[in-house]
Amino acid sequence: MQKILRRLFSAIAVTFSLFATSAFAQVVNYTDLWWNPNESGWGIQVTHHNDEIFGTWFTYDEQGNQLFIVLPGCNIQRYTDATKICRGDLYRTTGSPFNVPFVSANTAASLIGQATLTFTSNTTATFAYQIGATTIIKSISRQQFGTGTGLFPFDNSDLYFRASESGWGFSLAQHGAAMFGVIYHYDTNGRPMFVTLPAATLVGNSATGLIYRTRSNGNSHYLTPTWRATDISVTNSGGSGNATVSITPSGMSLNFTLDGFNQVKELTRQPFGTTTPANAFPPVAIVEKLCVAPRALARYGDKLGTNDQEKFWVRSYIDETYLWYDEVPNLSAANFTNANNYFASLKTSALTPSGRAKDQFHFIQDTTSYENQQSTGASFGFGFQLVALSTSPPRVYLAAQVQPNTSASQAGMQRGARILSVDGADLVNGNNIAALNAGLSPLNAGEVHTFSILEAGATTPRTVSLTSGSFISVPVQNVSTIETTSGRVGYLTFSNFNFPSEGQLIAAFNQLAAQNVSDLVVDLRYNAGGLIYISSEFAYMVAGAARTNGRVYSKLTFNDKRVADNNNPNNSVPFFNAASGAPNTGTVANQPLPSLNLGRVFVLTSNGTASASESFINGLEGIGVQVIRIGAQTTGKPYGFTPKDNCGTTYFSTEFKSANAVGFGDYADGFAPTCSAADDFTKQLGDPAEGRLAAALSYRLTGICPTPSIASINKTASLMGISSEVLMREPTLFRLPSETALIHLPHLFKK
Repeated sequence: MQKILRRLFSAIAVTFSLFATSAFAQVVNYTDLWWNPNESGWGIQVTHHNDEIFGTWFTYDEQGNQLFIVLPGCNIQRYTDATKICRGDLYRTTGSPFNVPFVSANTAASLIGQATLTFTSNTTATFAYQIGATTIIKSISRQQFGTGTGLFPFDNSDLYFRASESGWGFSLAQHGAAMFGVIYHYDTNGRPMFVTLPAATLVGNSATGLIYRTRSNGNSHYLTPTWRATDISVTNSGGSGNATVSITPSGMSLNFTLDGFNQVKELTRQPFGTTTPANAFPPVAIVEKLCVAPRALARYGDKLGTNDQEKFWVRSYIDETYLWYDEVPNLSAANFTNANNYFASLKTSALTPSGRAKDQFHFIQDTTSYENQQSTGASFGFGFQLVALSTSPPRVYLAAQVQPNTSASQAGMQRGARILSVDGADLVNGNNIAALNAGLSPLNAGEVHTFSILEAGATTPRTVSLTSGSFISVPVQNVSTIETTSGRVGYLTFSNFNFPSEGQLIAAFNQLAAQNVSDLVVDLRYNAGGLIYISSEFAYMVAGAARTNGRVYSKLTFNDKRVADNNNPNNSVPFFNAASGAPNTGTVANQPLPSLNLGRVFVLTSNGTASASESFINGLEGIGVQVIRIGAQTTGKPYGFTPKDNCGTTYFSTEFKSANAVGFGDYADGFAPTCSAADDFTKQLGDPAEGRLAAALSYRLTGICPTPSIASINKTASLMGISSEVLMREPTLFRLPSETALIHLPHLFKK
């Protein structure tokens, strides 16, 4: 069972979803172009507004001339649970020719019969009609073109008209970015005709294509029970003209030229039926992977779509999965330029008891960088992580961590190095914001930038040239044993619960177990989360089998729409006791994990300690393991998500809340430290004299939180060139947390 569950967990960041997205009840909408594929040449444009259908049937009369017949006001009724029907009258119209000013008063409608549409599924139906003594039944289905299906009312599929020119119209079916339009008008003799726009692609807000007339040889027409596609021909294979559809906030502008006569008409969606509910959204499944720029790799499954469809997907994704979906503001997609901007605003504005935003974890990441980061630990930059102790002049920016085998480490840069200038631009007091951001946030590999730095403890700056590029972060570092008068203490720095960390943690615990450590200090001050199954394994390796066997590590609660997920007995994470064997972990599946069998653990924390790191704290406390926190208040993220890719962006939206074995999960304001201790940038991580590690070692011996030495603080402040007040304030990391990290450092400075 653990092996099966871990396969599910291994793809999920921070905390996870065990299950596929639940199916949510959706009202089927039949708006689309319907036809019989064996009888090419005729069809029905079905426009479905909630409880009513307007059908426009394009066909041919007995002489083979074009003919359209309308089925207005066809009210839908349920026949069975799977079958819906509508019955209504059929009308034939005449009106003003297309090449003269249109006069609505010239339009005349004649009742010619009745019709019934019976929808046997979302994609199949029968069209039965009686005209005079003739009764005919046809099988029809949605016509396939482009990608996907129509998404009324969330795309441009609809029936359009001009209120001042009642009697003619334009129907549009949209599949992805492909559009199939039909102009219903009147020929030069005032008889009904139709012109098709069959192959237009929406680019931005407009689509252009050739328009065509067709006719029958008279052997196949609206009163013949049999139909031969060979009886239908295109009157002009090069097109009878062209048309451009431009989508506008109020509807569309239709610019078409037919037989040399040009018209530009402003059209609106024709109102009928009841209003679409404001909170109705298309199912995620039918709008996903419809992209403005589809990716070539087949594994992504992208298809050509539109900017609007990407935004529809975002809105539906939030409505279906977001934990606080009922607190999301009702914002129009039209007010946002793209899906990513739209997503950023689709979250709750509620606050925690302390007044902080309840949802601070709503973000996106480029899918390729996310996949690389999680699978291999790949990052981009120079190899250092910055911390800001003062963001206004005189600014203080220090290296909090330096990754091995990077440009920064090869230049000898170490934790605590203060950056004084970038490419000659003064970082401390200067205002050349563009140069500072360009140097600190390189966009391309191979960029060379020059930094003036002052190492911790040094009095003279030095200059280093760093080259940007990809590098592999090492999440588990500084594994060591510290000898004390009361036994050996193990220590490790842990910065990311990603796939490579699994094998590194196993190696670290094997090393510590072999050295018979009696206590453990885990440095999570810069660990913002990652994969929950690794967090569970990590907790097991601390606590051991006796304390964890049969216990729950984390229990998940989803929004109230996700009934199946909430009721599934497998939505609890156990304490995993064997390796996953997942790719890029360096592990063998089902290999037993080492453990230290400890009843307590010391954790070094900061305001960057979040998510899976906090789950580690909460999960252990839920089974009675004492977790002694040294440092600063953690982030406060008892929530999780399943990263979801769409069109090259991975979206992270809070989906569930987690709780430990005793049901506790209310730490939205973070875990307070057992002992407060400042981050000491004058020492390297793992140095027993470093402020937070020293405080942990002292508390372990005395059970009393040490008071920071004022002399020590002032000495550190003097070395850094800053005041003790600023130093004591918990610094802000200028790296987005590992779960939110972009491939480039964010711009640090703004005007």
